[in-house]
Amino acid sequence: MKNKLNTINCSYCHEENPIYNLECNKCNAILRNKIVNIDLWSTIAKIIEEPIKTLQNIIIAQNKNYIYFLTVLVSIKFYINSQLIILASGSQISFSFKVLVFEILMMFFALSVSALLLGILLGQNKYVSRFIDNYSIITYSNIPFIISLIILTPLEIAVFGITFFTFDPSPFLIKPALAYFFVALEILMILWSIFLIMISIFIQSGSKVFSLFFGLIIFLLHTTIAYYSIKLFNLILNL
Repeated sequence: MKNKLNTINCSYCHEENPIYNLECNKCNAILRNKIVNIDLWSTIAKIIEEPIKTLQNIIIAQNKNYIYFLTVLVSIKFYINSQLIILASGSQISFSFKVLVFEILMMFFALSVSALLLGILLGQNKYVSRFIDNYSIITYSNIPFIISLIILTPLEIAVFGITFFTFDPSPFLIKPALAYFFVALEILMILWSIFLIMISIFIQSGSKVFSLFFGLIIFLLHTTIAYYSIKLFNLILNL
């Protein structure tokens, strides 16, 4: 192991251990303080101030609580974004609970594939990682999407009303300044999320180049699956 971000040295025998170890593999000495659960609200706050340390704490937390709840929230935001992109392109859509459920399942699949692929690539370079850790840090890296869902989306609905879901007329024709302002904020949230994904990968790999490219690949994978899963479901319904 050469990556110091996801390893910890024993203060007694100086053995290098994976960061998630509580006891040394060689002498069984206690390596660090025990973190049992993830505190959601403090994690959201600290991920802004100390993203690396916060994501490291997610890795070493004994219980990866909230990750499935967060996956659902992220899925809802991807669902809304994908539907709006389809609508803005001129296609007709209908918001459906069945489509949303399918989107949630597909997002679980996308996150699982991302975590599995990351683990395989890390393993080829002899870096130790666990699937649940990779899944957790990638999921928590999508917190900007959740902030957008909780704060920006209700504001957008309040400002544009039903036209937000119909584009009849387009929000850019009703209140263009506000429409572009919200688009700018949404783009910032997307960039923030990509940045956090890259940091998550950097913690596990120690490589800035790998983190940059694989972080972009993960985001494009999630976006593509979210978009085309809706297209696929609608196609199946029309058969």
